[in-house]
Amino acid sequence: MHEQTFRHRNAGWMARLVSLPALTRAMLPEWQAHWQRSLAHWSGEISFTIGKEAFTLRISGTNLSLLDTSNVAPDTLAMTPQTFMQAIFGYRPIVSAIQAHERMLPGDHVTVLAILFPAGQTWIPASDWF
Repeated sequence: MHEQTFRHRNAGWMARLVSLPALTRAMLPEWQAHWQRSLAHWSGEISFTIGKEAFTLRISGTNLSLLDTSNVAPDTLAMTPQTFMQAIFGYRPIVSAIQAHERMLPGDHVTVLAILFPAGQTWIPASDWF
C-alpha cells in the first residue's frame, strides 16, 4: 500500500486577519506558554509589520510581553496578513515566510520565532467549520 498527500500552498486558505490588535492580545497567553515551556532565555524585541499594522514582542529572560507599536523600527519583520495567518495557525513555518521576502534573520531570531510560531498540524477555526 502506498499513500501520497499533495498540498498546494495558499490553496483553499480560509482564515483571514480582521483585527491584528485583537489577534495579538488573544495569542499572547499562547506565546507566553510556548516561550516558558521552551526554557529559553533571551532578551530583546522583535517587531512585526503585518499589512499596515505593527506590533512588538518584548522578551526578557523568561517573560514575554506585547507592545503596541505605532512607529515602525527599521529592522521590523514585514509580512502580508495572509502569510502571517498561515504562520499563526502552523500552516507555514514563519522563518520561511520571512525569508521568502529575501530577509535573512540572525540565528537567535530564528530560534525565538521557531519557538513562538511552531509549524505543524494546521488548525481550522471553529467559525470555518463546514
